Amino acid sequence: MPYEATTTPSSRTPCRREILAAGIAAVGATTLFPGCRNATDSTNSPAVRTDVPLRLLWLGTQADADIIKRKWEAIAPQPLQISVTPVDRSDCAGIIKTILDQYKSNDLIAYPLLAAAELFAEGAVVHKDDSLLGETSTTAPNEDAPASISRLYPALRNNAAQFAGEATGLPLGAKIPAVLSTDPIEPLASWSDYHTWVAEDLKGQAAEPLAPGWAGQMFLWRASTTVESQWLFAGKEFTPQIDQSEFVDVLKQMVATAKQYKAGPKSPSEIWQSLVDGDVLGGIGWEMPIENDSVEISLSDLPGDSDDGSRLLLDAFTPLISISAGCRQSGASNDFLKWISSGEGNDSLQGQVSVMTPIRINSDSSSTASRSSSRSPYQRWLRKRLQSPLARPNLQLVSGDRYYAALDSQISRCLNGKAKPAEALAEAASVWNELNAEVTTAEQERTWRMAQGSRG
Repeated sequence: MPYEATTTPSSRTPCRREILAAGIAAVGATTLFPGCRNATDSTNSPAVRTDVPLRLLWLGTQADADIIKRKWEAIAPQPLQISVTPVDRSDCAGIIKTILDQYKSNDLIAYPLLAAAELFAEGAVVHKDDSLLGETSTTAPNEDAPASISRLYPALRNNAAQFAGEATGLPLGAKIPAVLSTDPIEPLASWSDYHTWVAEDLKGQAAEPLAPGWAGQMFLWRASTTVESQWLFAGKEFTPQIDQSEFVDVLKQMVATAKQYKAGPKSPSEIWQSLVDGDVLGGIGWEMPIENDSVEISLSDLPGDSDDGSRLLLDAFTPLISISAGCRQSGASNDFLKWISSGEGNDSLQGQVSVMTPIRINSDSSSTASRSSSRSPYQRWLRKRLQSPLARPNLQLVSGDRYYAALDSQISRCLNGKAKPAEALAEAASVWNELNAEVTTAEQERTWRMAQGSRG
């Protein structure tokens, strides 16, 4: 069934113990902080240390970092020091090196999914227990038991929060593309049907994410719902599969449809804005908070998507946050993770920080209905998609940023008419083979299995 949406605009406390009571009470855990003792301790509690900031390395925008800092410091006595490194998807090779150069001087690091494998391999992130992943039991909680953190959506728990079966980080959000239309639209069975819809029904007034840095991911999203054979790599030799016929056919279809678009290359957020402004009538993208509009937008799954969710693919730049191996304030860092993923002000954060979306299943059944009624159709659709425990792995490899950069540059070359589909993918596969050899094929094959849950 398609969904229809109407877009809508979107005291400082004296001790962190009160933050737990007000914002993280649902966690049901007792945590001690620098300068604070348990409230039941009969000894005098020293003042909270406010001269030592919590240090966060943020790979993202300054605007998002400013919002997080302001929200945190409104409820926490401890200042937050954020080092911001902008992420340029179109020039992403080197992102992982940036993190490895700086993680030791930070308590927390926020980074894209494609960096997770190498950070794990280098010991740059702290392996956690499962507490921040939320409850795994499906039984009703005891009324007398302390409340707990709601479970992460299965797609995020299995494919982002864990690596090699260990909890290593928390996703801050996950945006999944949908087919969007200003008129009601039924699900499209194939990308060929999507092409016909764009060319004949919309007369080219459409767009999909083909802006610099997005073309490679859009190719992977198309391939994920189409390719039936080995996904990206095959066998102990870890042979790249993107130059095989199924992938070449995906790119051929993508190029053919791209020629129909009257609008220039856009990012998903630009596509949503264009729909709201009436510049395009449909395409691929996701919801963005935009004020002063009343445009109804229908949405449905990507063409060829499976009912069981097994073809779901998270964006290579899905944001994660972890405790750094250089952390000097583990208690405060844990509290920050609880706050940003489930604490006070989280709903507000999701509405203001561009990369954040709901990540947890609401375990409070008494308020589920009221919350659900206030969610947009895209949010309801997204939550349903994230319920799937199955997903295909993205480029979660050592040097994952360089694998992505090689693919994105070749897809862009092809879309710009500088290479045929088979030629572009053969070149990307050649670079991938070089990277395999650089890391060693055996190590990358092992890393690939670990990204899918194997412990090594």
